[in-house]
Amino acid sequence: MKLAYFSLTPGGDALCYQLAQVLPGEVVTRQSLKDQGLSFSNKVRELWPALDGFIFVMAAGIVVRTIAPLITSKDQDPAVVVMDSRGNFAVSLLSGHLGGANDLARNMAGITGGQPVITTGTDVEQTLAFDLFARENHMEIENLEAMKYVSGAMIAKEPVHVWCPWRQEWDFPENVHLHIKDLDWDTEEKDHTPGVFIGQTWDEEGLELDRERTVFLRPCDLFVGVGCKKNVDPEEMEKAFLDFLNKNGVTVGQVAAVATIPLKKEEPAITKLCQTFSIRKIFIDSEPINALESQGKVGVSEFVRSVTGVASVSEGCALSGAAGKDLIKKDKDVFESRLVCQKTRYPGITFALAQRRHRKA
Repeated sequence: MKLAYFSLTPGGDALCYQLAQVLPGEVVTRQSLKDQGLSFSNKVRELWPALDGFIFVMAAGIVVRTIAPLITSKDQDPAVVVMDSRGNFAVSLLSGHLGGANDLARNMAGITGGQPVITTGTDVEQTLAFDLFARENHMEIENLEAMKYVSGAMIAKEPVHVWCPWRQEWDFPENVHLHIKDLDWDTEEKDHTPGVFIGQTWDEEGLELDRERTVFLRPCDLFVGVGCKKNVDPEEMEKAFLDFLNKNGVTVGQVAAVATIPLKKEEPAITKLCQTFSIRKIFIDSEPINALESQGKVGVSEFVRSVTGVASVSEGCALSGAAGKDLIKKDKDVFESRLVCQKTRYPGITFALAQRRHRKA
């Protein structure tokens, strides 16, 4: 998490430096602003789009007036925490859930021995917040405007119905009712609102939901396997990647990771691709790919084997990444996975797409 600490007093300066020793970040003081020839508000404006979190050690009113023109939406704004110069209180002021300000306030208070001040309704009522649930489970919120209905129901302890096309184990509160396709999908409960739908598309057979009051969570559960020749042009890699996603009806936000073999660990085009789109890069060893080959689950190329040591790079890495082979012992799947798109060739590049279905029991 990229952070910055702001203070306008000597006491605040000391606290900022103390905090930055534990959670590193730029420390901005009255003196540093003078040295840079910048005003406080201009410095905040400069850093606002580049950072994940701001800690202001000063009066909350100063902060509110400064950041007010910069605020856009709860799914884009950084976390903002306000503290007093003695560290007695750490107030989560903006982006408590999606931006992580609530957790940041708790961390700051943990360092100083102070009290985190959390005012989000679901936290106060100690119930599930589905925006936080989405973040923790790597899901995109497609219609954030509907979240207010779900959050209101959760705070009031009213029924909330969750619809998911595949079997999944979640520890939901008693007022949350989970409906799984092929088990209790087509029931009268589907007319109850508000609700949450978890899937890749609204158009699920037998399901008609109030889209205004139902939150649509799209899992970032797709893994792109990539193979390429040495020193492929990064611009060509990016162009091919976007074309591949577009042809498969996938957005960049749905991609959990780009998977490749260790041989490509330093490949500039793959590194640049992941940096450009802020996508995690994972590496798959030969064992799980060879296992997929022996099971007949991937296409085989003897030429690719002669160059890389494995007979399938893009398909093997996509399926292995989706199965969690980068996470634990290679002989055990953490997740089920399925190949969504077989190897697709571009000049000097191959892609394949796999989906992580659900955690195994």
